[in-house]
Amino acid sequence: MLQDALVPREEITYLASERRFVLLANRFCWETKPEAPPPPLEEGADASFEQASADLEDRASEDGKLYSRVICGLCFDRVRAVHSRNMARNKAGQPLNLLSVQRGLAAWSLRFADDIEIRLEGTAIVAHLEDLGEAWPTRWRPSHEAPGGGVGQA
Repeated sequence: MLQDALVPREEITYLASERRFVLLANRFCWETKPEAPPPPLEEGADASFEQASADLEDRASEDGKLYSRVICGLCFDRVRAVHSRNMARNKAGQPLNLLSVQRGLAAWSLRFADDIEIRLEGTAIVAHLEDLGEAWPTRWRPSHEAPGGGVGQA
C-alpha cells in the first residue's frame, strides 16, 4: 500500500521520548480500481459542469483511466533508535519516494529511491497506517524501470 508514496522530509519525525516514529505521505491507492473518465459533454451543457468535466478529462491517463492518491499517516511505536543512510542525497524540497517497508526481527527498514534508507530499531515495534481525508483523482500511475532497462508497472 505504501509503494511509491511521496514523503516530504519535513513530514518525518522521531519522538524519542515517546519512542514513536511518524511520517505523513502522499500515497498511490494501489487497492482502488481505476475509473474511466466521464463521457464527453453534449452540446449546450451547463458551462460550469463542462469545465469540471474538462478538468477531469485533463487528469485522465494515457490509458484513459483515473487513479487515486491520498494523504496518510504512518506511525511506528516502541522504536528505540532511528538510523538513516544516504539522506544527504535528497535535495531540499524534493519528496522522498518510498519503495518498500520491510520488517525484520529487531528492526524495520523504509527504503526509498536513490538508495536512501531509514532503519527503525526496537523489539516488538508496532506499525499503524491510516488514511487522512479523502482521496483525489490522478492520471499518473507509478511505473519503474524493469530489469534490463525497460519500463514496467509497479
